[in-house]
Amino acid sequence: MERRNFSTAAATPTAFVAGLFLFIHVAAATSAAGSDRGSCSFRPMNDAGAVRALLAEWNASTPLPPFDDRKWGLGLDRDRIHLTLQFGRGQLDIRWRLDPDCSVASIDVEGSPDYAGPLPDRAALLRLAQRFGAIAQVHRTLPSESDDGAIFAAVFIVAALAVALLLSWRRRRRPRSRWGVAAACVRAAGVLAIVALLPYEPMPPGAPGNRQWVEANLPVVASVLPVTVFVWLWLSGQFGWGSPRRSDWPALLVFLLALGLREGYARHGIQELEIYFYWDSFFHRHSVVHPLLQMFLQPLAADPYRLMMHVNGVLGSFATLPLYLFVRQRTNDVNAALLVALFFAVHPIIVQMAPTDGPYSLLLAAWFSGLALLSADEIGPRQLFGGVVLLGFAATCRAEGALFLVASTLLIDVRPPLAAARRYLAAASAAAAVLLLLLGVHVYFSFPVHFPAGSRLPNIGIVTLDQVRRTGLFSLDFNDRLFVALVLLGAAAGLVSRRLRIGFGAALATLVVGWPVSMATTGYTVLHRLVPTVAMQTIAAGAGAALLGAWLPRRLRLAPGLAGAAYLLAAYAHDLRAPNAVTEEFWMLRNHLAPGGAVRRECKLLALGRPMDTDIHDFAQVLPGITMHYCEREDCLAAAAAGGCVYYLRSLNCFFSEIQAPPQCIERGRTATGDILPCLDPRCAELEKTLLLAPVEERTTDVHPVFHGPPGHPQWPRVADIALFEVNGVREPQAAAREDMPK
Repeated sequence: MERRNFSTAAATPTAFVAGLFLFIHVAAATSAAGSDRGSCSFRPMNDAGAVRALLAEWNASTPLPPFDDRKWGLGLDRDRIHLTLQFGRGQLDIRWRLDPDCSVASIDVEGSPDYAGPLPDRAALLRLAQRFGAIAQVHRTLPSESDDGAIFAAVFIVAALAVALLLSWRRRRRPRSRWGVAAACVRAAGVLAIVALLPYEPMPPGAPGNRQWVEANLPVVASVLPVTVFVWLWLSGQFGWGSPRRSDWPALLVFLLALGLREGYARHGIQELEIYFYWDSFFHRHSVVHPLLQMFLQPLAADPYRLMMHVNGVLGSFATLPLYLFVRQRTNDVNAALLVALFFAVHPIIVQMAPTDGPYSLLLAAWFSGLALLSADEIGPRQLFGGVVLLGFAATCRAEGALFLVASTLLIDVRPPLAAARRYLAAASAAAAVLLLLLGVHVYFSFPVHFPAGSRLPNIGIVTLDQVRRTGLFSLDFNDRLFVALVLLGAAAGLVSRRLRIGFGAALATLVVGWPVSMATTGYTVLHRLVPTVAMQTIAAGAGAALLGAWLPRRLRLAPGLAGAAYLLAAYAHDLRAPNAVTEEFWMLRNHLAPGGAVRRECKLLALGRPMDTDIHDFAQVLPGITMHYCEREDCLAAAAAGGCVYYLRSLNCFFSEIQAPPQCIERGRTATGDILPCLDPRCAELEKTLLLAPVEERTTDVHPVFHGPPGHPQWPRVADIALFEVNGVREPQAAAREDMPK
């Protein structure tokens, strides 16, 4: 019998996580007190037509000359906006800022030296700002949210620290075997190594004592340390593994297959248009936990981005083992568990998204490990604490992650964990405290980013029952028909077979985790959101394949599932490594401007940007520290003429048309004669005619899987030649004109 007291090793993470929440809240309060940006900010916009119509209407109501509606620029930076209007002669730069109530705090206008027209008066400028606010997506953080967060922080910090201190007392010790002593030594050595390798800030120059160093490194010690230590304790077996048996060895073969696919075959890249490697802030709009882990791991390698892709690839492969163990424990069926793990190992969406910058490998590994611990044959205090906290880690890897907790109740038998909680009340209290801490941090920081103006709940758009059903169960938009049939069969298996009832629970779980993302189920830029849904579908599909095999002789019972998995792998093998546009841009820039991971910060990069979802949102995320010049709002010719190390990127933004791509460019991104300039945005074409460019690399990319626009009005070509050029100067006007003459 395990003792009812909870060990210090399990209580220590509780105190660490309590310290994490304390630091995050204090840092947020300090930042809010010292910031002049207020609590109102703009989100990126993708409705260029609405903005153009607004500008045209406003321009017609002012005594300004007509502006060129092809050469306007819009820059959104939190609560600030920068609008550029190009006229026949010169341009106007209009800037304004929002106050905490989302009203216009300040607004000004400046004309370029060659602008000869009148300047709009303040009334006209305010009218423009107010009309723009009506169509913009504005996020407002209400003052009461900060007050609620402070109360929440105080209550749970005190509760968690009290529980941690209470649990640190141990009444008696159990004798340990030699293996137990060795494992404890390895874990202790790992914790010491983590402490030694933390990304400490150096002592400030001229500092009189150690106080400045402590203040500079308190955030690291109070945030990165507890998260990393808990992950290490989890992966080193501090909380156990569930109930493995020697007969479970075939799961290792599935793990090796998953590892080979993710690390040896699949494309390593970025999950979407936003870069989610750690690069300037410790949390992003979906997670706090994942960036904190990245903050520890990335400095360990010369190329931090490449390292994290490999870490995520390996962690995503490891997730097959706890998934197998969880299903075997729930069904007592090795065949069903193997088939579930196999479908998880080969599903194209999961394989594509594992070795990226995203949190999905951590999410799934933590989720399945938690389920395995909470469905073990015997649930002790270590399993109870570790399982609940791991579910909390999974729930805080995505904005909608709290739904994973709901889905978990559909997958496990909740009676054994509840019985264990009654037996080990201290462990249950500690687990509940840490879970609530994690959820509190998650809600406090991630939810407000998704709030519409004036709302207290995140906005996920209009959802219909048909969309939810189609995404969760009949998901032909992004799944193969054979796989969907197995998912439906697995749902039925849970109704007719007590042994396979997990299939029905997993089918219900697909509806729970799929409904926030059911509005958009096609295209590479949204496929990553479907990973949790697909993970639940693999459980149902494995149950369906096991039901089919139950009708066959014992030696052939795996045949239907093996055939289905082999078909998925063969049919979608190309998708696992096919180049796509945004990943090609990422690697082209990293290979040449960050060789070996060292960004060439002395260089400048010229590129066309847009305030819409038309390309990677910010190329500075790909190359942290490089000087960026966005040519829609800056004078790139002047930057090139200044000399030095200058590069120009012909990106996807250059091929985007706000109305429709030129008909002769839709298929290939070039005309029938091979000319690329007529297929580019006029601003990119002008740059390529005016700058002295030396090609560095050109890549032919498949744009359609990422972007395609409305079916009847494609806004990108299907195939485009993105390129990186070294800039050697600016052509003389006469030379540029000669280049433009027909040959």
